[in-house]
Amino acid sequence: MYLLTVILFVAIVLSVTVLSGGAILYLDFPSILMILLLTAAMVMASGLSKALGRAFRIMSGKYEVTDHVQLSDSLEAVNLTILMLLFSGVFGTLTGIIATFAYAKDTVLQNISVSLLTIFYGMMGAMFLLPVRAKIKSLLAKQALKWKEDHEKIID
Repeated sequence: MYLLTVILFVAIVLSVTVLSGGAILYLDFPSILMILLLTAAMVMASGLSKALGRAFRIMSGKYEVTDHVQLSDSLEAVNLTILMLLFSGVFGTLTGIIATFAYAKDTVLQNISVSLLTIFYGMMGAMFLLPVRAKIKSLLAKQALKWKEDHEKIID
């Protein structure tokens, strides 16, 4: 069902882009590459790339979830990927705006370029901390499960 929904989603997006002036207007391979590479790098940095692959296998029905920790890791990997895709998009937009304004002949636009750098630096910092947060949350979930299992053994 998931695959069918994805295909339907892609078909709708393609239809809208073609009807609004052509799909070529929406294709920019450097932008796509930047977003995918930034996202992949941060997911790998968090150590949750296997968990992300597992999440897709869970959705396709090819993976039976039996372990709470694996499910928690998969959820955290998906959350991180969503945030990284959004952050990468904003990061790319800021990069383009800063470059456009910096090379403008108008000093007001150049000053706007400098003021946008604060958002740019904040985004960069947040992007580097997202994998750290994801890994720590994953480890906390594992510790909580281990603690629960250990205390159940003591009670029994």
